[in-house]
Amino acid sequence: MNGIWQYIYQKSLQKQCIVFCNSVAGSETTAVQLRFIASENHAEDNFHVHHGNISTTLREAAEAAMKENRPVVVIGTSSLEVGLDIAGLDRVIQVNSPVAVASFVQRMGRSGRRGQPAEIYFVCHDGIPQEKAILPGKIPWNLVQNIAVILLYLEERWMEPPKKLKYPFGILYHQTLSVLAGKGELSQNALAEQVLSLSPFRNISREDFDQIVARMLKLDHLQKLEDGGLILGMEGGRLVHSYTFYPVFKTFDTFTVLNGSEQLGLVYREFSPGEPLTLAGHTWEVVSCDAEHFKVYVKPMINPIAISDEGDLAVIHTRILEKMKLVLSDRKEYPFLQEGALNRLREARLLSRDRNLTGRNLIRLEKGFYCILPWMGNAEYNTLMLLLRHFIPKRMQLVHLGGFEPYYVLVKTREDSVETLWECLRDIAGASITLNDILKNQEVHRFKTKCESVIPKFDHFIPAALLKKALEHDFIDLPKVIRRVGEWIQHS
Repeated sequence: MNGIWQYIYQKSLQKQCIVFCNSVAGSETTAVQLRFIASENHAEDNFHVHHGNISTTLREAAEAAMKENRPVVVIGTSSLEVGLDIAGLDRVIQVNSPVAVASFVQRMGRSGRRGQPAEIYFVCHDGIPQEKAILPGKIPWNLVQNIAVILLYLEERWMEPPKKLKYPFGILYHQTLSVLAGKGELSQNALAEQVLSLSPFRNISREDFDQIVARMLKLDHLQKLEDGGLILGMEGGRLVHSYTFYPVFKTFDTFTVLNGSEQLGLVYREFSPGEPLTLAGHTWEVVSCDAEHFKVYVKPMINPIAISDEGDLAVIHTRILEKMKLVLSDRKEYPFLQEGALNRLREARLLSRDRNLTGRNLIRLEKGFYCILPWMGNAEYNTLMLLLRHFIPKRMQLVHLGGFEPYYVLVKTREDSVETLWECLRDIAGASITLNDILKNQEVHRFKTKCESVIPKFDHFIPAALLKKALEHDFIDLPKVIRRVGEWIQHS
């Protein structure tokens, strides 16, 4: 792992450079590691961090540094992709694969100055697998995804299509409160006419809207007057007048982190005295935590360490997984790969051919232990997991259902029969089933969270039946997943 940080350090040395990470945790870890290497080499600390959790002052300092004509390395997340007036930099470095082709294009576009072409380096955390690692864990999924993302753009100019939601009920809830907060009182008909006439809600029926109003009345978010008019209820008033009301998407309790009087940024949980905390590219020791006023006081840690790693699984499109399958089954070598990456790809392809990983979707690993390779994106992967959880127990004694989303599924059963598991898949392929049959009401909110990258914060107030409707139309395609399973059977 240390070799990765050394590589990034060398490639960013004496450059104006952005290092993109896929998560806040990843950017903080990278910044701490690069600063440690710089201190070991008695080099200048020209590193900045840029993401939504650090203070405005620190973000502005990073942006100002990028506009100066001197070496600077800014480590950040998608906050650096768009919306900033930054001239072309010398180089962009991407840590692990971007989760979307569109992100790759945006990030690559940040480099290229003085008439020079855009220059982007990819660095993957895929290490040499342990000898005893299970079969799918021996595949360098990050590397393969990286290659797929690059090829989709270079060869096909493909990018993820814009996501247009048909049933954004959580946002509708927010807008309904906002309208009444501004108007004071409206009849239900007038409220429906004003809200449903807005373009994002054009597909939502009056019947669905009335269900939401009924829920709002029950929760005292709205109140009905004697003449039938609607106003904000007591609880609705508290929501609207809270400073947290204005963001449309879900927020969390935030704690301001302070080093003396300097505001460093935000964290989303309490910390105990003595606990390490990585923020703004430095590791701090927690001095105290004021839970009442949501403040965490820190001091520089004498022996800094990196305490976080990459996290935050984002939604990956099925098209990327399909391209990954082609990359593994192909024999073509790509000129943009360095020798180490090329060797790892060769090893992965050899293993894939030996075990026919791209030619079959179900593989027996050992007694009662199986692997399923869906080659589908996150939403489809999670839909498949629902179907497996529904059908497998009917024929087999299910012990465990897990995996590495969205790359593979691991199934463990007490009954050791690959033929019986195939029968389960045949049941899925022949099923006439709805989401209501396989997803319990109490599981709806959690499942919707897994299917989208940002969550409208009022989703938890929406009736489960409406959320299922939104899932079926906007996030999953149950017939598509069932059809895919049927194709596996045909080619098995």
